[in-house]
Amino acid sequence: MQKDELEMDDFFALDQTTSIDKKLKDITYALDQSSAVVITDQEGKILYANAKFTEVSQYEPNELLGKTHRVVNSGHHSKSFFDQLWATITQGTIWRDEIRNRKKDGSIYWMDTTIIPFLDEDNKPYQYVSIRTDVTDRKMAEEMIWNLAYNDQLTELPNRFSFRRQLYQQMETAQFNRQKFALVFLNIDKLRYVNDTFGHEAGDHLLSVVAERLKRVLSSEHIISRISGDEFAFILKDMRDAENAVQITRDVMKALNKPLSIVGQSYTLSVSFGITLFPDHAKNVEELSTRAEQALYEVKKRGGAGYELYQHEVAQKSIERVFLENELQKSIELGHFNLDYQPKFDLSTRVMTSLEALVRWHHPDLGRIPPDQFIEV
Repeated sequence: MQKDELEMDDFFALDQTTSIDKKLKDITYALDQSSAVVITDQEGKILYANAKFTEVSQYEPNELLGKTHRVVNSGHHSKSFFDQLWATITQGTIWRDEIRNRKKDGSIYWMDTTIIPFLDEDNKPYQYVSIRTDVTDRKMAEEMIWNLAYNDQLTELPNRFSFRRQLYQQMETAQFNRQKFALVFLNIDKLRYVNDTFGHEAGDHLLSVVAERLKRVLSSEHIISRISGDEFAFILKDMRDAENAVQITRDVMKALNKPLSIVGQSYTLSVSFGITLFPDHAKNVEELSTRAEQALYEVKKRGGAGYELYQHEVAQKSIERVFLENELQKSIELGHFNLDYQPKFDLSTRVMTSLEALVRWHHPDLGRIPPDQFIEV
């Protein structure tokens, strides 16, 4: 048998020169120096708390004895978390996990926790010993890394990557519960104008104002994100119908349209929204996002400052535009365009006064394409 495989009984048997009581005291001392130790009864009432636990929690022993761990509960963990904990230890099984607690001064700390049941002759727990190690620094570092990876640092909102993950999760939840939700894309009209006129710090200030107003007008159940430089998105959960989503979007637009101060000057925001509803408009994340963008594009094409609820005709127009753009590029390269010169006459003198040079597109397959269809493209 290797030395590191020795059981406690074997350890005591090897060294007869020191009493068992002395060994137990030494082990207890070593444990107290390294870990917070708490002993509770069957109901979870604290019977003993060592100095390390009182130091970390900031509670005196007389403030802990007879109480349960609710005294340090931070409210971070769900009821099911503690239900699973109790289901494990009442069966006589050791439980391990990390718990976020609250100190007496209200600050948060994390403990890597092991709870060991003490069993009686019938193998039923009569006491529980929890051994805890402070891992607050590690958890804080993890949270900082997570925040950098998943949050927009300017607005403290979820970034595009985080929002997409939450969108997938929301779709799964809505499918399971047979609920509707809306995906809304929001674009700030003319943000570049603010950056060019007042500077990028003013543009950043405008973005932070938009984020704060979104947080105020939308309840905490909804999900808000900044997904690109001038674009935000939000998920409106548990919608009755499309009109419900449109009404909330109107409320958001009204809140955002209130003037704000930029470099001492009053400035009124102009914003555009594209709205889609799950599952009415799409049944997967890619289609839902694409159709929200298509609806937003229709608003921007009209000059912005409004909202558009996705319609099938919008998608058809977008497909036609993409097709037209592709054919337009080919026709430029292949020389399918020509100029028609149209004379203009003065009817009173019957003298030609000028010419209009008009571009015409003769597509080999589609025939003559009217200017009002391709000039904008």
